[in-house]
Amino acid sequence: ATTGSPKQYANPSPQSPAGAARRHLKRAARGGPVPLMLRAPRLQWLLVPFVLLALILLVRFLLVGVYTMPAESVSMAPTLFPADEGGDRWVLAWLGAYWFDGPSRGDVVVFRMPGQASPLVKRVMVLPGERWWIEDGDLFVDGARLVKDRALLDRVAVPLLGASDFEGGADGMRRAEGLHRGYLLPDGAPSRAPGTVRDVVVRVQVRAASADPSFSLQIEEKGRARAVLSLRGGGGRGRGFASVDGAEVAKGDAFTIRGGEEVEVWLTNADGVLRAEVAGREVVRAAFRPGWIHTVAFLAEGVEVVEAAVARDVVYEADDRQERTVEDGHYLVLGDNSRESRDSRAFGPVPADALLGRVFAVAWPPSRVRRVR
Repeated sequence: ATTGSPKQYANPSPQSPAGAARRHLKRAARGGPVPLMLRAPRLQWLLVPFVLLALILLVRFLLVGVYTMPAESVSMAPTLFPADEGGDRWVLAWLGAYWFDGPSRGDVVVFRMPGQASPLVKRVMVLPGERWWIEDGDLFVDGARLVKDRALLDRVAVPLLGASDFEGGADGMRRAEGLHRGYLLPDGAPSRAPGTVRDVVVRVQVRAASADPSFSLQIEEKGRARAVLSLRGGGGRGRGFASVDGAEVAKGDAFTIRGGEEVEVWLTNADGVLRAEVAGREVVRAAFRPGWIHTVAFLAEGVEVVEAAVARDVVYEADDRQERTVEDGHYLVLGDNSRESRDSRAFGPVPADALLGRVFAVAWPPSRVRRVR
């Protein structure tokens, strides 16, 4: 069915497309110009690929940069690539990231220092005007050890053990030999060599399988539990708590896990502070004297370990403890693989106008394609 009269179609509205076309045709009859698209309506479809190509080139050269990291560049391992992986690697950088504002602490940036032919990729760790030095593997900013928040700590932490290493969970008092009970090397391999890892980051997803569950996560040093986070069901096992070096530092309802409940437990002793989160809520923050950690152990009854992962905090190398100040308009950049990184400790802070962009993704090889935080 149709609506409208023949007269209506014969005299279209001047504001309609048909009305506009009629005006152009009348103008052409009087010898006036005819718009290109009206003379060749199909030409607009021929222009579509050229418009798309122009947009792709705009994004490629003005908004997104592709940068090559040679195989010998291991300063950001394993954050971007494993140190032992051969071949060139590509990263993508958002070129407009710092057009209106400077980088934030923790940003992975690409920059070109004066006199250098190739760009470098490092992480911004100290901002303009801040005082800094490195001591005992930690970064000090404005006179205090930098305590990285969870978001930043998760970005720089080096994975040691993953979910597959904890298959089978922790039933009863079991501690898997060589994994829960093994020593942790920086490359993740269990070993019996002492003094290998200091600051750890532990994330465990647990599910209570009984009415009165009990779960404890321990960081041990030389066979002694230095930090304990204990979740209880609130029944005959008593109430949950957290302790450091045998002294209770926190307790209460936040340390309760109920039957059938599944929660994430996050624990770290990085940066001289014991911190713990249960179900995304911080429940512990207490001073912790840094030391070399030998064991991460689970003690569980009536609790299933659904997923677990252990990482270590980045450890910064330094030849001295000299305090320095980052001048205005400059940023201190460091490599996550500190021992193998030539960064601001060698060539000084990076001027803001040397920053090319913020790295947001790994683009090559295909097996490593992922987002960079």
